[in-house]
Amino acid sequence: GDMGTAYIHIRTAITLAPEDLELQDTLAWWYYLTQDYLQAITLLNKIVKAQPNHALYRHHLGMAYLKSGNNEQARQHLQRALDLGIDAGSQRLIEEHMP
Repeated sequence: GDMGTAYIHIRTAITLAPEDLELQDTLAWWYYLTQDYLQAITLLNKIVKAQPNHALYRHHLGMAYLKSGNNEQARQHLQRALDLGIDAGSQRLIEEHMP
């Protein structure tokens, strides 16, 4: 509900486990939801570099690129998420939004 409170909790969790990529992804998705696509893309690129074969991270990066208007990068990462075998629900979302 409250994005400000969510941010505080996410940052607290990251302070306790700074190397946890799931928490980093949660923060990146928070940036996405608050329409700070540049921050989301910056963080998600670091996450994808660390885990290039993680379909959900690729999906999130692709969506952030899509919202930022970079359709070429969006398509590349969304297709890679599909190729890696993302879950069925996410697959439907990707297919609906694929540029």
